[in-house]
Amino acid sequence: MTPTTILAVNGVLYLVLLIYSILKKRGKLGILLTAVYTTIAVGSVYFTKDEPSRTQGILMWPFFYYFLIYIILIAPFNRNKRFHERIVVPNTNVMNTVCDVFIVVSILYIIALSDKLLIALRSGNWLFVYVQMRSEDAVFHESFYEQVLINVTTYLRIPIVFYSLYVFAYRIPYKRRYLALVFPLVNSVVWAIYTASRTEFVVIGFIYLGCYYLCSSKFAGSFKRKITVIGSIFAVIGSIFIIAISASRFGEGETSWLVDYFGDSFVVANHMIAFTDRIGNGSYFFKQIFSILNIHVAPFHCRIDDGTAFHSLIGMRYSDFGPIGTIIYAFIGLLWMNYLQKKKQILIGDVYLIMYYFIVLLIGVFYDSATAYSWLIVIVASFILNKISVRNVKVKSHSVLSSAVSTGR
Repeated sequence: MTPTTILAVNGVLYLVLLIYSILKKRGKLGILLTAVYTTIAVGSVYFTKDEPSRTQGILMWPFFYYFLIYIILIAPFNRNKRFHERIVVPNTNVMNTVCDVFIVVSILYIIALSDKLLIALRSGNWLFVYVQMRSEDAVFHESFYEQVLINVTTYLRIPIVFYSLYVFAYRIPYKRRYLALVFPLVNSVVWAIYTASRTEFVVIGFIYLGCYYLCSSKFAGSFKRKITVIGSIFAVIGSIFIIAISASRFGEGETSWLVDYFGDSFVVANHMIAFTDRIGNGSYFFKQIFSILNIHVAPFHCRIDDGTAFHSLIGMRYSDFGPIGTIIYAFIGLLWMNYLQKKKQILIGDVYLIMYYFIVLLIGVFYDSATAYSWLIVIVASFILNKISVRNVKVKSHSVLSSAVSTGR
């Protein structure tokens, strides 16, 4: 088969899965994920038109393997479509305090990065900013203080976005609810400008969209209209910024960046699965942990170097763990998410893990965005959130939790 035919068959696989998921009324988060993967897979067919040399050597079987792993990873979102109905936050007073702390940290974060932000905005040279921030000697923070601010605003944005929407859904009394809702977005815009990152807009957009779905059945009509307006404004601003960065980096009228997003990652993943001749043995996934423990593991090696940053989640896992290790990785994700989504009471820490998994999968069509170290931080944070969200609340049954939620206690 020709490369175009192979890519077309791959696109059909995801298109059929999307249609099947919609007809069978699978979980909305699963449908959303498949819609994104379908868009990229179908778009990859056009990749051969602009750069046919890049697709030489692609094979059909790696796409079948990729699709199998994707089916395993996404299964919890397709099967457990009503898990959001069991989400509860028993102690809202504690979570209100967490939001207050996040708001304060966000203000300090914006102040700390304001000088760098203004420099980037005044220059308008997003190519220079992009290259500078992705060089080997790039410095994202100039002090431990800035590092703490960046980590707190980054790692807590999912639970803060969810809880702020939860407050509106269940009419929980919290005076600074609008600030808690907006600051994760503001922080992401600041980071996107600071690092010339287009993907940051995609990430925060889907965080809001995913968390909105979890609470949408309880929203008042007026709030839904407000969210629609705010979301539309964000989409316009985000699109303008993405186009501005792309024009600066690739030139006016240049559309090669669209080719990168719509197709590059699937082609690269195909090469990684087919032509990796030395498995990394976790050298990428565990890289921070290996570094801390001073353990050296040889990185994976692929015979075809595509020279791109679009190393997808599944492609990277294959090169890092091999065919069997990747299947084990996928089943660990499946069993873990099934356990969380089938709990009788799903607490905010559980929501954090579920939504982080969702974002990792979604961005995974482009990049591998999560290592074992980042997962460890999320697991610890989710454990703490679960503990404090039930603090001073006697958890006896689901009805007790529901009562606590409805009264805002």
